[in-house]
Amino acid sequence: MAYIGQDLEYGALEKQTLTGNGVLTTFELNYIPRSATGLLVSVGGVIQEPDVAYTISGKNIVFTTAPAAVDIFVVFLNTEYMVSSVESVDYMDYQTGTGTGNTTPLVLTHSISNAEDIFVMLNGIKQTPDTDYTVSGTTLTFTSTVASGVKVMVLYLRLQRQVGVPLDGSVTNPKIVSMDAAKLTGSLPSSMSSDLTPQYQDISTLGLQWANVENKVALT
Repeated sequence: MAYIGQDLEYGALEKQTLTGNGVLTTFELNYIPRSATGLLVSVGGVIQEPDVAYTISGKNIVFTTAPAAVDIFVVFLNTEYMVSSVESVDYMDYQTGTGTGNTTPLVLTHSISNAEDIFVMLNGIKQTPDTDYTVSGTTLTFTSTVASGVKVMVLYLRLQRQVGVPLDGSVTNPKIVSMDAAKLTGSLPSSMSSDLTPQYQDISTLGLQWANVENKVALT
């Protein structure tokens, strides 16, 4: 079946097949559509009108009349992606990689506790959390082997950070030029302070004459 409009640049439309029996009016969908108009529904080869022939209730499609025992298919034109909880964020990170012929093609740059908190795609195809992949900290594991060369993209949907506190590695050299001394607080790391031990030189090697008068040092 052809669709009107521009081809998809990323990803693909997903299809689900349902089975009617002339009694059931409610069917569970694989994804949560944002609205009835986010679906293309065919019953026996006849396209159904959104909010008339069917409505949406959460993850369910509810038909006004029970479909007969004919072929039913649903094409998802848009879906709603749910996370474990809603946070106010001002930052979203992403990560890309390629398949390496195993189930762990990349190490996550952020520690994740819930599979729903990342959006994962393989060659532009959205993967289902806890079905196609699982997460544990920075380990992303796919159920099936990811073939070499397959493009992997991970979007981090739920990242928390404290206002005014930059992420690790986010401050570059140009951002710290001309920093006020007042901004420098605390102590240096041991790896730096060990290289900054005081260096002394015999004053005689400088060709200078000196005298100590009333606890004051004068150099000539």
